[in-house]
Amino acid sequence: MHRFFIQAAFEKDMTIRIENEDFLHLKNSLRIKTGELIEISDGHMNTFCAYVNDFKKDYCEAVIGDKIKNTNSVFKVDPYMQDMISAIYWGRNMDFSKMKPGNIFEVKYVFEDEIYKSRVAFGGKEKIKIDNGTFDCYYVMPEVQVGNVFKDPYAIKAYFTTDLNQIPIYVTCKIRLGNVRVELYEYENLRNPLASKIE
Repeated sequence: MHRFFIQAAFEKDMTIRIENEDFLHLKNSLRIKTGELIEISDGHMNTFCAYVNDFKKDYCEAVIGDKIKNTNSVFKVDPYMQDMISAIYWGRNMDFSKMKPGNIFEVKYVFEDEIYKSRVAFGGKEKIKIDNGTFDCYYVMPEVQVGNVFKDPYAIKAYFTTDLNQIPIYVTCKIRLGNVRVELYEYENLRNPLASKIE
C-alpha cells in the first residue's frame, strides 16, 4: 500500500481530505481508484489503514480504518541481497561476455519491507547514444512487480558498457504514464580504458 502523510486532524466521522500534490500523485501517478486501500500517517508515529471514498475535482476523501501496529521488520538477509539501486551496481560484476540473449539469472532484493526475487533476462548487445557519446553496451531486463506503476513485467532495460568497467550508463523504464529515462552524464577515475566508446 502507498503511504500519505497528513498534517490535518481527522474529521469526526474519521474521514480525511487528500489534496494538492498528494492528490495529484494519488490520482495521476498511482491511479488509485475509489475503494482502494492506502496508508495514512499523522506524523506522530501513527499509521492507519484507509480506503479512498470519493473523488472530487481538486481533492479526494479517504475513510480512516484500523490503526496499523508499528513494527520493526527483521529480515533474514542472504548473501548478495540487494535493494533496487544497489542491484544495478551489483550487475557490474556479472560476466555478460559469456551470456547469450535469453539467459536468465536471479537477484533477491528488498522493497517496501518485503523480499522479492527478480528474474533478470540478458538481452544481448546494443549501441546506445547519450550526450556523452555512443557506446557498445550489454543490456539486461529485470523482472518487476506488475501493478500501479508497471504494466509489463520486463519494463526496465539497464545498459552497461561492454568494456571492463561495465558502467551502467543508461536505463529506460516504461511505466503506465509513459517512459522514464536515466543516463550517466559524467564519469571519472575509471579503472580501465573506456574501450566501448565508439564516438
